Amino acid sequence: MGRLTAFISCLLAIALASCGGGGGGGDDTGTDTQPDVTDTSSDTAADTAADDAVEEVECSSDGDCDDGDPCTADTCDPDYNECDHDPVDADGDGYAAAEVGGTACAGGTDCLDDLATAFPGAPVVECSPLDNDCNGNPDQDDDGDGHVAYLCTGGDDCDDAAPALLVGECSEVNECCDGCWQVNGCWKDPTNGWLWEDPPMGGSPSWDSAVSYCAGLSLAGHAAGDWRLPTISELRTFIRGCPATESGGACGVIDSCLDDLCNHDCGGCGGGSGPGAGGCHWDPAIEGECTWYWSSSSCAADPSHAWGVQFDAATVEHQDKGVGYFLRCVHPGP
Repeated sequence: MGRLTAFISCLLAIALASCGGGGGGGDDTGTDTQPDVTDTSSDTAADTAADDAVEEVECSSDGDCDDGDPCTADTCDPDYNECDHDPVDADGDGYAAAEVGGTACAGGTDCLDDLATAFPGAPVVECSPLDNDCNGNPDQDDDGDGHVAYLCTGGDDCDDAAPALLVGECSEVNECCDGCWQVNGCWKDPTNGWLWEDPPMGGSPSWDSAVSYCAGLSLAGHAAGDWRLPTISELRTFIRGCPATESGGACGVIDSCLDDLCNHDCGGCGGGSGPGAGGCHWDPAIEGECTWYWSSSSCAADPSHAWGVQFDAATVEHQDKGVGYFLRCVHPGP
């Protein structure tokens, strides 16, 4: 048995030597096709320790997260103990502030971050000095042409969505101010700020119909009841280019004197000699038929007649209320 044991031991020793599996660190060359395995157990342990250090609590309160940037809202996430740095949105309208405390915020678009109704594309607030739609201009001058919308106090811009259009026709449904023909528009008299229907109503109604029409007119942001058929004194403010019948002229027919005895110096000027289109005696910007227009003032001597103006010659006279003549409503105020 001793010899057999020794023989088996010898065979095992030879086999181990030929496979390089001995503990003596044989030469790793030749026919060895197995890759060397590097023991990385010590590196892995070090990495794990470092990772644990990073994953430890990064913040315990919002104060730990202050990054010094006024444009970010710095908070501590209690679930992960990590800092969040979100763009400031103080009014919670979903738009990041464009500026905080005098510091411009990259990517921010909310020009009024303390007002939730103000953000890019928000509805314009009529006559507001604030820039509610964040287009860079106050709402009362939304097109940025330096002129306030005419519906606002002191305004003279008839189209506040078009920088090139200013004083002239001024209806909310009228898109031009350059004398083009528009239905249901108006004109703002630069001498007194009154609004006049321009172009006027088509046709030639009786006096009663003219009064009713103007009383029911809703135009240029002013509801029914704000407009009226002008008195003779008001209608005379519309005359241009005839001193005797212009407002304040020698013609004696005014609101406080409606009798035939007042009808002196009211014959007007030569037909077609006014500054308006075709020589009409009104402002060059005015549209409409250059003819006879009603006033609301009845003739004191004959209540079946009412005073009016024939604008071709700027004549002041009265006519039968049952006859059809033209009319132009007025809103005597801004």
